[in-house]
Amino acid sequence: MISTYEEYITMPESLTLEEMQSLHREIKEEVGHDRVIDCFNILERYLKKKGKSAAWREINRFLLSYGVSCNLFLHML
Repeated sequence: MISTYEEYITMPESLTLEEMQSLHREIKEEVGHDRVIDCFNILERYLKKKGKSAAWREINRFLLSYGVSCNLFLHML
């Protein structure tokens, strides 16, 4: 089992922190916020189907109605 970064980095095909950050940034740019919104919508439907509250989505819709972007909303979480 790997317990430190120093152990991990010596493994074949390991990525440096900078490479991980770059990869994460690229994935985020590729996926975009539309995918995040889709996931939120799917989660909301699932919760409602199970009889659970999805009040956080109502807050999101309220903020969006006043022009607060999803990006800003996500950073507030």
